[in-house]
Amino acid sequence: MHYPWAELNFWKSGEFQVVRERINDLLAKGVSVNPDRKAWFSALARTPRASTKVVLLGQDPYPNKAFATGYAYSVPETIPIAQCPPTLLNIFKEYGDDLGYPAPTSGNLLAWADRGVLLWNTIPTCTTGKSLSHDWGEWTYLTKEIFEKLNPQGVVYVLMGSKAAAYDRYIDDTTSKVVYTSHPSPLAYMHGRMPKNSFLGSRMFTTVNTKLHELGKEPIDWRM
Repeated sequence: MHYPWAELNFWKSGEFQVVRERINDLLAKGVSVNPDRKAWFSALARTPRASTKVVLLGQDPYPNKAFATGYAYSVPETIPIAQCPPTLLNIFKEYGDDLGYPAPTSGNLLAWADRGVLLWNTIPTCTTGKSLSHDWGEWTYLTKEIFEKLNPQGVVYVLMGSKAAAYDRYIDDTTSKVVYTSHPSPLAYMHGRMPKNSFLGSRMFTTVNTKLHELGKEPIDWRM
């Protein structure tokens, strides 16, 4: 099988072999995995390394099979906006509050991917219905290597939540910029407590474009 970002050593590593064996064992037992195998690395295929200017780093796929696409936070275009996951609706709330754009009519974020935003999850797979079920150390090597390849070209990393923030150790802050926010899931706002680096009110979109300007790069057109 051909994998995107062919220069990554991960594809030939023992860590990837372990991951594949674990998932193959699950599938052989009739366990459903999100997303489908062909979509595991869709985000990498859609946003080549040379085109990447921003990394929106999420956690793992939506546990609902109908939502999982291989792109962090994005859902299929066929999902009505009223049925989108609450996490994505929070992203759209900040999108409107920050940029003043009308609410999107679709939860498909591929327009961002095509403009240089890598929609990546630190854990690319999960068992259907079970968040963080594939929180395996072997996946860490993949995200680490992605960061190592991107650092020299200078990108803006948006680390959303504690799982994503743990990867800041792999960022070269002499060449790249970092934005920290809480995870956009409503779980971060339960019981009326505003989390540290709250996503809501972070002005993430304009903050990213300011940091791109500091890197001498063109801003992202976030309009959907």
